[in-house]
Amino acid sequence: MTVKQPRLVCAYIAFVLIAACISKQASVLCRHFNSSLQPEREFEATVLLSCLAALSQIRENQFHKTSHNMAKTTSSNDSWRDELLKDVKTIPKVGVPGIIEVLGDQAEPMLLDDRGRAIMAAATYGSGKIVAFSHNGYIKQFREGKNKKFENLNRNIRTWLGMKEGGDVTFGDSLKNVADIPKSGVLVIAGGGDRLKKFVPGILEFVQGGGGFLCGVCPWGWLEKRPNATIDGMALQQIVKEAGMSFTGDTCEVQKGFSAAKCKDDVEKAPVSVKKQAADVANTTPESCAKKRAEKPAETCSSQSMAKATSPSGSWKDELLKDVTTVPKVGVPGNIVVFGDQAEPILLDDRGRAIMAAATYGSGKIVAFSHNGYIKQFREGKNKKFEDLNRNIRTWLGMKEGDDVTDASNIKEAAEIPKSGVLLVAGGGDKGKKLIPDVLKFVREGGGLLCGVCPWGWLQKRPRKTIDDMVLQGILNEVGLSFTAETCAAKKEISAAESKEKAEISHLGRALKAIDLDPDSVEKYAETVTENAHSIPDKCFEKRLNAPMEKCYEKCIKKHKDCIPKGGKKRVKDSRGRAVVSLTTGFLEKQAKMGKEVKAPGINDFPGDFEEEPQLQCASVIIKSARKERHSTGYYLPAGKVLTIKATTTGEHLDDWRVRVGAHSDNLSGKKKFKRWPKLSVVKRLEAETKISSPYGGLIYFESPKEAGDLTASMENVVEAPFYDLEDPRSVQNWSERRKAPGLWADLAGEHIIFTLPAASVRDLEDPSEGLRAWDDVVKAHHELRGTNPSGEHRQRIVPDRQPKAGWMHAGYPIVTNMDIAARDKFILDGKKIRKAGNWGLFHELGHNMQRKWWTFEGTGEVTCNVFTLHAMDVVAKRDPWRHPWVRNKWPAIEQFFKDGAQHDVWKKKAGIALAVYAQLAHHFGWEPYKKVFRQYEKDPKKKQPENNKERIVLWIVRFSEEVGRNLVPLFDFWGFPHIEEAQAQVSGLEAFLPDDDLTALAPERLAEIRGKYNIQT
Repeated sequence: MTVKQPRLVCAYIAFVLIAACISKQASVLCRHFNSSLQPEREFEATVLLSCLAALSQIRENQFHKTSHNMAKTTSSNDSWRDELLKDVKTIPKVGVPGIIEVLGDQAEPMLLDDRGRAIMAAATYGSGKIVAFSHNGYIKQFREGKNKKFENLNRNIRTWLGMKEGGDVTFGDSLKNVADIPKSGVLVIAGGGDRLKKFVPGILEFVQGGGGFLCGVCPWGWLEKRPNATIDGMALQQIVKEAGMSFTGDTCEVQKGFSAAKCKDDVEKAPVSVKKQAADVANTTPESCAKKRAEKPAETCSSQSMAKATSPSGSWKDELLKDVTTVPKVGVPGNIVVFGDQAEPILLDDRGRAIMAAATYGSGKIVAFSHNGYIKQFREGKNKKFEDLNRNIRTWLGMKEGDDVTDASNIKEAAEIPKSGVLLVAGGGDKGKKLIPDVLKFVREGGGLLCGVCPWGWLQKRPRKTIDDMVLQGILNEVGLSFTAETCAAKKEISAAESKEKAEISHLGRALKAIDLDPDSVEKYAETVTENAHSIPDKCFEKRLNAPMEKCYEKCIKKHKDCIPKGGKKRVKDSRGRAVVSLTTGFLEKQAKMGKEVKAPGINDFPGDFEEEPQLQCASVIIKSARKERHSTGYYLPAGKVLTIKATTTGEHLDDWRVRVGAHSDNLSGKKKFKRWPKLSVVKRLEAETKISSPYGGLIYFESPKEAGDLTASMENVVEAPFYDLEDPRSVQNWSERRKAPGLWADLAGEHIIFTLPAASVRDLEDPSEGLRAWDDVVKAHHELRGTNPSGEHRQRIVPDRQPKAGWMHAGYPIVTNMDIAARDKFILDGKKIRKAGNWGLFHELGHNMQRKWWTFEGTGEVTCNVFTLHAMDVVAKRDPWRHPWVRNKWPAIEQFFKDGAQHDVWKKKAGIALAVYAQLAHHFGWEPYKKVFRQYEKDPKKKQPENNKERIVLWIVRFSEEVGRNLVPLFDFWGFPHIEEAQAQVSGLEAFLPDDDLTALAPERLAEIRGKYNIQT
């Protein structure tokens, strides 16, 4: 409807809103009236929204009373708490529990953390009941029943779930088929239930029919082990959601335990149903706007109003996209950043990045595309899919019927630029640099410019240049647009309607203004600011965006000081914190690459900062390189200081080299939690003179290209760091003094491996050589097994980090571990310990770095790396692979694997089970066959390498069989391998092999079956 007499109707509406608040319909009516009022009726809108803000508290108070009374009269939920917490005083905290949101009418929080969030909840579902914990340790306590501190709680859970003395309990790990789900009793599941997804409907049916269900998982821990997963992908989540509960990725906040009495009191004070109802009202307007209305009721601060005040013309999009439904994607377009007040994004990709943008400049107009294919479509005018868009572009640029378009490629001199009409530029405009002022004058005086280039493609053809070197970039920067080196992420057809929706939030300039006006809006705009700040070329950024970005950053940090990443419980883990961290990181990285003095807050926590500013010095290094590699300098750049480098190279191009400040190269952007700033390492291409800083400080490295060449570099504003290199006799000789150097991190290098460690952990280390030589032997053992030369590759690198990007540690260059390797009791350079016990974790990660896809078939990514682990354990630590605890401890699971039918799909998912057959081969034939087989692969031409999983399996079995002179098909058949028929056809002439050993003894029936199949005599 349209309100024609709004001032007369206001009183009526206010009355209706009061009634609506009491009848729980305020949010619905508010949205209705907002959409009905004409845009110019700002006064009436303000009155209505002020009414809502004032009345929301009335409504909340009313709901507090009604829902609390309703709970007492219509629900038995309060008695649940009494039953489940009967005789319970306190419950110990187990591990670091997560959080359970309680949303359903038949669900209740039971145990709460210090912030009133549930770590235990209960619900009824149909005729059954569910108790859920946010840590599987509570299920362990229930299952074991030994800890008296849990005695009363466990008894109450049994009673409430309907268990009788000696009643049936089924544990989830015993479920193999849907038929195994019990008909009655209690089902207990610990963990996310990854393998139980197919059981979800059956479990829900079991509970609905009267069964009891006890479950627990650490949801944030489950997520950390599965970086690409979401909570909703967890089988257990799908079950509890049906009963009105939901796990989240947050962690609880409590000291040592949970007081039952306090939990009861907290729940009484803040019923979840009330909180949920209050949220419905709050969600009708942004939080910051509601706050401002309370302070100044006569004003409005809606994002829509701000857009009208700052946007040049919302009608541009309507004019340019009139009658346009979709526009085909041409090639792989690039990205245009829109930041000017008189510029607008028009067509956007799936991530909200512009493919087409428009701007006014003086009396003229510009339309820009991030692919010159769109200019071709405009010029040719044959494709009907572009007909409406091309017509709109002509109209918007002011072209009349029969007007000529001037192709800029034909213009050599300024005098050839037309006085009016439209100028067409396809490509970067390389030959027209001197014409930039004249083209801008043409537009400013009323001309139209239609241009397009594929910026990333332009860069590929000019590897020595940057986007800032492009002529077209110089023109667009003046009107508030900028190309970037990124590619778009668009579907085949780009939706005009979706582009209009995304356009407002995708405008970088307005995003910065919004955060400047209201730092609480950082959640809404952080992604726009961060992505664009990262990708926009340096010259454009410094000239156009540095000042507003700096202002935005300062306001955000001042307002959101609690969002500075730290370790322990102070880690950033909510959406507001992630937004602040993202924006801050983007700004600091940009400043650092431009050589500005910037320093991140909170770095004294990690990676560290100086208590007193050290004395800065100048230093020179000469680096000889034969391959692509990261080279240590032994120098450290303090946070916030500008490093000036003057460099020359004997190689072909100096700008193929990079300077890196900071060893911690794991990028945590996109993570949900931060224990440290996400990007601690700053990298920049070298020039004859290069300036770079680091907001975090760090060791200085030079990274060489794959071509051989030497680098000579002088560095200003550095401090010495502890440095030791077995290949540098001078550093070995000077270690007693160099270990005292003030740098906060240290590099200690062997012949084949380099460890980066906190300087404090090595200052008392008198002789690093023993530990480094032990690790050199590990790397050499790995290469010896594979048949490669460690001296022909870059040295392996190990860097400990407070927050590795994947798991506890991960492979790569560098290998990243947790900080425990620097602790005195686990010190990684204890050579005697390495030679006695080995180090399974790092042997394993080094093994990952040795893997080849040719013999790592499906399911063995975490297996073939451990062939190298077993070998190094044998030759370096003198530990028999056949008797190693890591192998032996998996034998009960292996026995069960055979009982379940030796399914290959199971084998692929269980690294401990899968490794056993490789250990078996080493046990019976030694390591020589491995060495010879691996060397065959290394010698194979690339075109002869297996191309698919079947070929890889068959070739592995055949080659190993031929090397040992025995037909190994029966052995792999025993383990359930597929494609054995193809292998058998090639090695059937060899004597069949299936041994009597500790592993085959685990499955005597299967052993007899396979022996009979291949006529193997015992």
